[in-house]
Amino acid sequence: MKSFTSLHLIKELSAFTSAMSRVTTLEELAFLNKEIVSSLFTFDYAGLYLFDKDEARLRLVMSLGFTEEEERMAEATAMERHPGRVFREKREYTFSYPDSRTDDQNGDIPRIKKIRSRIYFPVMNHTECVGAFGISSSNKDNFSEEEIELLRFITGLTGVVYANLHHRKVRQLIMEDLRLKEQAIESAQNGVIITNPQLPDNPMIYANKAFYLMTGYTKEDVIGKNCRFLQGEDKDQHGLSVLRSAIREKKGCVVELKNFRKDGTPFWNELRINPLFDDNGAITNFIGVQTDITKRVLAEKELKEYSTRIASLLGNIPSGILVEDEHGKIVLANDSFCQIFGLSFTPAELVGMECTEAFSQAGRIFRDPDEVAMGIQRTLAERKLKKGELITFDDGRYFERVYVPIMIEGDYRGHLWLYDDITERKRYEDMLMQAKEHSQSIVAALPELLFVVSRKGFIEDYKDAENELLIKPRDFLYKHYSESPSPELAGVIENTIEEIRRSGGPAEIEFSMLVNGETRYFSGKGRPFAQEGYIIILRNITSQKNIEREILAHNRFQSILMRISSEYINIPLTEVDAKINESLERIGRFTGADRSYIFTYDFESRTTSNTYEWCETGIVPQIENLQNLPMELFPEWIAAHTKGEPMIISNVHLLDESTRLKEILGSQGIQSLIAIPMTAEGKPIGFVGFDWVKHLHEITELEGKLLAVFAQLLVNISLRREAELLLKIEKENAQASNKALSEFAYIASHDLREPLRKVSAFGSLLNKSLAGRLDEDEKENLDYMIEGAKRMQQMVDDLLQYSRLTAKAKSSELINLDELLLEIIHFDLAQIIEDTYAVISLENTMGFLRGEKTQLKQLFQNLIGNGIKYRRKDVPPVVTIRSKRDGGYLTVEIEDNGIGIDAKYKNQIFEMFKRLHSKEKYEGSGIGLAICKKIVENYRGEIEVESEPEKGSVFSIKIPVKE
Repeated sequence: MKSFTSLHLIKELSAFTSAMSRVTTLEELAFLNKEIVSSLFTFDYAGLYLFDKDEARLRLVMSLGFTEEEERMAEATAMERHPGRVFREKREYTFSYPDSRTDDQNGDIPRIKKIRSRIYFPVMNHTECVGAFGISSSNKDNFSEEEIELLRFITGLTGVVYANLHHRKVRQLIMEDLRLKEQAIESAQNGVIITNPQLPDNPMIYANKAFYLMTGYTKEDVIGKNCRFLQGEDKDQHGLSVLRSAIREKKGCVVELKNFRKDGTPFWNELRINPLFDDNGAITNFIGVQTDITKRVLAEKELKEYSTRIASLLGNIPSGILVEDEHGKIVLANDSFCQIFGLSFTPAELVGMECTEAFSQAGRIFRDPDEVAMGIQRTLAERKLKKGELITFDDGRYFERVYVPIMIEGDYRGHLWLYDDITERKRYEDMLMQAKEHSQSIVAALPELLFVVSRKGFIEDYKDAENELLIKPRDFLYKHYSESPSPELAGVIENTIEEIRRSGGPAEIEFSMLVNGETRYFSGKGRPFAQEGYIIILRNITSQKNIEREILAHNRFQSILMRISSEYINIPLTEVDAKINESLERIGRFTGADRSYIFTYDFESRTTSNTYEWCETGIVPQIENLQNLPMELFPEWIAAHTKGEPMIISNVHLLDESTRLKEILGSQGIQSLIAIPMTAEGKPIGFVGFDWVKHLHEITELEGKLLAVFAQLLVNISLRREAELLLKIEKENAQASNKALSEFAYIASHDLREPLRKVSAFGSLLNKSLAGRLDEDEKENLDYMIEGAKRMQQMVDDLLQYSRLTAKAKSSELINLDELLLEIIHFDLAQIIEDTYAVISLENTMGFLRGEKTQLKQLFQNLIGNGIKYRRKDVPPVVTIRSKRDGGYLTVEIEDNGIGIDAKYKNQIFEMFKRLHSKEKYEGSGIGLAICKKIVENYRGEIEVESEPEKGSVFSIKIPVKE
C-alpha cells in the first residue's frame, strides 16, 4: 500500500464513495475500481470479475498489470481457476508463494513477473455472490490488515453498487413493459396485482408470474384474498397505515413494506398502487406493482454503516472536518475544526447549528472575508468536488480546503468541508518557487544548451534556447540518453559522463555533429550535479570555428601572396616566366582549382591569348588551343573585365545553351571558374583565371578578394618589363644628372666632411690620451666638442641630400610603389621594426608612379621612420599606409599612433632645422621633414599633417599622376 496521510486516505475514499454513488454503467464501475486501486496500492496485478448471467461465466471487467494475452487467458479460464472458486464458495482466499512462482501450479495463469502473494475477495450482492476481486504482488509475502480491510470496503461497495445497477436495469425493464400494452403484465419482472375494492375486503383478482416468483405463492394461494397476508405478523409498519389511508381515499401511493415469502423468508417490497375509475368516476380496481428492494435496502443499510465508520474516522484526524446537510445544518465536526476557527463550542454542540450561527461569536478570521464568502457561495452553487483551494487566514496561517458534495442516488444530501494546515509547507514552497524562478531566469537568459542527466542516464531536464539541435524536448525528456534521436549526441553524453566518473571533476567537451545537413561545432563542460546526476552545458561555436577557418585561410593566402610579392622584388627578368608559373601552381593548389592560367588582351586585334598555364595531374592542358581567340566569342566576359569586375561562373551547365561561351568552356570540361581582370591605369590588359574541372566549386567572397590581389601582382610584373625598357631610355639623362651631384658630393666630402671627421677623430684620441688628467669641466667640454662635430657631420650629410633635390624630379622611371614599400619595410627599416615591435599595415595596393626611386624611397622611409621614432612610451608603434587614385592624383596617407603634434606647429615642422623636441630625447638634425616636403614639391605635389598630442599623426601626400 502506498504511503498516505490520514487526510489523503479519507479524501480518496470519500471521493470514491461519492463517485460510486453516481455510477450508472458497468464501464463507470470498472473505471472507478481501477482508479482507486491504482491510487492506493502498488500491486503488480489486479482483476475484477463479474458474473454474466446471460453467458453463465465470469467476465474480466477491470484489470491492472495484465498484458492483452493475460487478459484473454484470465477471462477464458476464470470459472476453472481461483476467481471461479471464490465465486462459487463465496469466501476469501489468500495465497503465499515463498519461491515466487510464475507458472500456473497454484491455480492461476502464467505471469511474466514472479508472484509472492495473492488474495481474492468475493463480490457480494447481499447474500448473492456476483463476482470475484483478485490482487497479486511480486514484492511482499503477505498483505497487511489495513490493506485487506480497505479491499473489503472497496469490494463490498462494488457489490452494493453493482446490485443497484442491476436494480435500475430491472426497474427500467418493468417501466418499459408497462408502456407496452401487449406485454404489460405477463412479461413484467415486477410483481403486478389487481384488486377489486367493490368486493368485500378488496381481494386480489389477478397476479402476474413475477409476483408468484417473488413471493413463492401460487395462484390458488392468493386469488380472492387481501394482500395483508404478505406482512405476516408485522402489522405495525408505517407503510401499512399510508396504504390503508390511500385506499380509503381512493388515491394512489408508493410505500415500502417488509413482506414475507411463503417459506417465511423476509424481503423488502416497494408497492406502488393506483386506482382505476370507470366513466362515471366510480372506482373499479386498484393496480399494484411490487418491486423487491431487498438488495437496495440492505445496500443502504451497509452504506450507512460505512458512513458511520468514516464519520468516526474523520472525527479523529488532525485536519478540520465539517459536514453539513442539504439544509445547511451541521451534522458533523471534529475538535480540529473547532481549534482552527477558535470556536468555543464542542463538536457535539455544533451538531444541528447553522454555520452562520456557529461563527457568529468568532471575530475576523480570513484575510479577505468577502472573497472567501463569495468563493463559498460559488462552490455551494456548483456542487462539484473542489480540491486544493488555498485559504489565507488573517493571522498569517495558510489552509488547503477541500469541498466534497454528498450525493445519494444522484440526490444532493449535503457536503463536507476539510481544512488542512499547510502554513509551513506553503512558506517552504514559496521559498522553493522563488529559488526556482531565480535559477530559471538565469538559465533562460543564457544562450547555452543544457542537459541534466540522472545517475542512471535518464535526461531529467533539457533546454535549447536557440534551438541549436532542432530536437524537441519530448524527444529527450525522461528518456535514456541512448534513445536520443542523434547518435552523435548520445555518444558525447556517454563519454562526458565516463570522464566525470573517471576524474571526479569537470569534463571539457568539444565536438561536431550534423544538424539538418549542416556541420555544427559545440564546446562546453560537464560536471556532477547535486548528488543525483550530471549537468552538461554546451555552447554553439560554429560561427567561431568558421571565422577561425576563414582567418586561417586568409592568413595562409596572404602569406602566399606576401611570399610571392617578396620573391618578385628585384627578380631578374629572365626568371619572371618561371616565377609566374610557380605562382599559378601555388595559388591553384591553395584554392583547390584544377587549372590556373593568364590571358592577355590585344584590343588592336580584338583577340585574347593564353600566355601561362598550370594544370593539376590528370587535367589536359589547353594553352595551345587558346591562342588569338576573337573577343566576339564572349562579349559578356569582355564587358565585365572592362568594368573591372571578375567573371564568376559557379555552374557552367546552367549557362544558356545558345551561347558560344558554354560550348567553349564545356569542351574543356570546366564546371566552375573565376576570371579576374588585370588592369593597368584603369584599363584591362588581361586576366588571371582558375578552373574547377573535377567538381563544382562555390567561389567565396574572400577567395575573390585575395585572387584580385594576386591578379594585381601579376599586373605589376607585366608593367615592370615596360619599366625596364623605359629605364634604358632615361638612363643616359640620369647619368648626366648624377655627374653634377657627384661633383657636389666630392666638394662636400673633402671641404666640409673631412675636417669634421678629423675633429671628431682627434677629439676622441685626445680624450683617450688625457684620460684621468682632465677635471670634470675639461672632460665635459671635450665631450661637447666631439659630439658637436658628429652632429655637424650628420647635418652636412642631410644638407648634401637636400642639395640633391634642388633640381626638379624627372619622370624617368616607372616605379612599383608596392614593391618599393615592401623593400623599405623588409630591408631598410627591418631592424628598428623588430626592435620596437612595430606593426606596419598596407591597406591596399598603390600601383605605379613615374619618378626617381631614390627620392620616393627617401620620402616614404622618412615618414614611416618618424612614425616609429616618435612613439609613445610603452605603446608599440603602429603605422598604417593607405592610398587612392582620384581625379588624376595619387593620395597617400601614412598614419601612426605616436606622440602627435600640437596643431600650432603643423606648418613649422616642414621648415629647415625645426625641432619640437630636445636632441637628448629624440636624435636627428631637423631636416628630415624638410627633405620630404622638397621631394613632394619636386613632383608638383602637396604634403600636410593632421595630428593631436598623444593620439598620433596622419601625413597626407597628394601627387599628380603622370599618364
